[in-house]
Amino acid sequence: MSINYADKGEWKKFVEDYIVPLRDSADTLDEYWNYLQKHIDNVPLEEIGKNEALQRILLGGVDEEGNYLEESVAKFYKDFFGVSFSVKVPAGMVYSSPLHELVTGIINKTKEVLDSAKTKGIVVVDVKRSETNCDELLRNPEEVVRLIGDFYNKCAKITPNYNEYTLFVLNIRAITESYFNVAFPWLLGKFDVVRELLGLKQDFGPPVDDRRAGHYVIWRLDWNDLGSKIKELYDYIWG
Repeated sequence: MSINYADKGEWKKFVEDYIVPLRDSADTLDEYWNYLQKHIDNVPLEEIGKNEALQRILLGGVDEEGNYLEESVAKFYKDFFGVSFSVKVPAGMVYSSPLHELVTGIINKTKEVLDSAKTKGIVVVDVKRSETNCDELLRNPEEVVRLIGDFYNKCAKITPNYNEYTLFVLNIRAITESYFNVAFPWLLGKFDVVRELLGLKQDFGPPVDDRRAGHYVIWRLDWNDLGSKIKELYDYIWG
């Protein structure tokens, strides 16, 4: 069944089913990264030695020369959370990792989508996410792996190969009303509603005085509107 992209309720469903879960997943990983930074960064070895779980993620699978064994817990935390151990200090260190940079970027991008949706009257019931039990995560690497996998899965669900809403936004990023009516016949007569809802602005108009000229005006997503914010989120993740 074709989606009615002129209906705010459909975009509310998109936000609730895809944007909010992605944001919450990113928030969880960001919260855990901050926890690791607080408990490891610049913390001396003697303090780390009091916590078996911290010892494992810093030194589990590291040889005497400081090399990381493949598939070790320490290498996993180094690659995904920027956690390492300095022999010179000696103390733990936590740097931003590619995963954490992606997470923080997605937190910002999803917020922009949610804020833009709100300006269109798309109000989402935002259920407060339960607080992450970081102490338990520290003791359970398998659950951390699951959370990361879940995060990447939610990123994948934003792609146009999976998501019809994202595909629609990308398809109308530069479009004429005439082509819109051909491409989306079930939305015939609703171009102006979609244009206002997703934020299409006139980019080019034919220099002719003809009543049909309006059908050939080129419309593009406005840089600071709902459609462009959805596109920016996709571009940030997969661009």
